[in-house]
Amino acid sequence: MASRSREYLKREEHLANIRRAQTECRSIAEDVCITGIGLRRIQLVHSPSFSDGCAWDVRQLSEQWFVYRSKIQEGTDSLIGYDRLLSPPDPLNRMFDRLCSIDIPIAPDLSGMVGLDGDSFELAICGDMFSSIRLKWWCDPPAQWQQIANAATDMIAYFKSLDVDSSFA
Repeated sequence: MASRSREYLKREEHLANIRRAQTECRSIAEDVCITGIGLRRIQLVHSPSFSDGCAWDVRQLSEQWFVYRSKIQEGTDSLIGYDRLLSPPDPLNRMFDRLCSIDIPIAPDLSGMVGLDGDSFELAICGDMFSSIRLKWWCDPPAQWQQIANAATDMIAYFKSLDVDSSFA
């Protein structure tokens, strides 16, 4: 009986963590911690000027790959929601491999240009042992980041084509 009770408590805690991720605001860089969803390998954030923005996390759990979508809280740099999307693992694995194969200088844009309206993008690539890189650009990326921006555009188009996995909860 005690084993059954422990399992019940574990399941309730798991569901509470999912509900928390789906209902509480968090900063863009803050990772979601839910047992069994794997390690975040990619985070892609798209913030259009005049419509709702989204963030997607691509996660790896052993040989499996999953993608989750959050919404950007209007007028903030905060995320809310965490819906798993239906995707086979291979395209997600290929996205990670593609990003990891790109060699780019890390120098940011120093052109002195400014702007008000336009889409902004943020991309984090996460490895093991706390290794990661996070790039952010507005509309047109620095020329040296064009390969990354092209990959981000391809990923956004793919993610927008996916349906929500209603079994996640």
